[in-house]
Amino acid sequence: MGAQEPDGSDAAPGKPVFSNLYSGQDGIQGEPARDLRRLTLRYGNKVDEVFLTIALDGRPDKGMPP
Repeated sequence: MGAQEPDGSDAAPGKPVFSNLYSGQDGIQGEPARDLRRLTLRYGNKVDEVFLTIALDGRPDKGMPP
């Protein structure tokens, strides 16, 4: 199952188009935003490597495409 980009054909006139893949209806996320600056606490010296790997390769196991 691949992610599909919204084409706007079913959007109400004047409303922006959001993908519900990562956010809820109208682009409102159900969880608080993560503070990416705190990744150092979890990944230590490898924070840059981990961030780039996730940003470039995604997390297919979690449903995040590259």
